[in-house]
Amino acid sequence: GHQFTVEGFVQDDEVVLYGVVDSIRVPGWSSFLRYQYPSVLPAPVRTRALEISERIVSVMGLNHTTFNIEYFWDEDADRMTLLEINVRHSQSHALLFEMVDGFANHAFMVDLALGNRPQPLQGAGPHTIAAKWFLRHFADGIVRRVPSKKEIAALEKRFPGTVISTKLRVGDRLSDSYGEDSYSYVLAEIFTGGNTEAELQRIFNACVAGLRFEIDDIPTGFTPEADTAAPTTLV
Repeated sequence: GHQFTVEGFVQDDEVVLYGVVDSIRVPGWSSFLRYQYPSVLPAPVRTRALEISERIVSVMGLNHTTFNIEYFWDEDADRMTLLEINVRHSQSHALLFEMVDGFANHAFMVDLALGNRPQPLQGAGPHTIAAKWFLRHFADGIVRRVPSKKEIAALEKRFPGTVISTKLRVGDRLSDSYGEDSYSYVLAEIFTGGNTEAELQRIFNACVAGLRFEIDDIPTGFTPEADTAAPTTLV
């Protein structure tokens, strides 16, 4: 189904929900392609998710904390399934909220810690829609080249609001990276903002074309999800 996350906070036993973020996977694979905000789910589905989230948090006894709840929505059956509840906000979504709403979701946590009343805003940022993309490689390997700081800066300048991050260095083995999933390895994280989903995809494609990684693949004899070929494109 369609995976998404509801973010909110609770203060003085009052539950406030401020955003729904989509988690979009690489077609045919379990690896995430991007997180996208705001959600493209139909309004009735979002409303139902918000109502369920408010009820869940209320009966759990959470108070004075941020939280996020992950769901799947099966469109064919119109069925919603709860995946997990996290008693924290998502740092991966922080820049998305800043791009669209004008401030990162860290602000809610800081306000709660200071005893202030968080003031959710929507649409106060410079972009209508934002995404955190994962540029992935679908085989283990040794990194022989990574994009230079100059190359990354040129792409960020070309597409205002874009933020590109990579932790890889020449000589790294991809499977030694921390926190990878079982099917792929993240080469770079790319934050993009724009007015439409098509614009986000266009910017991402241009960034992928401009980020030159060179990797010597290491045969492992094991192909996860063997019935699905590794994608040649991520969009």
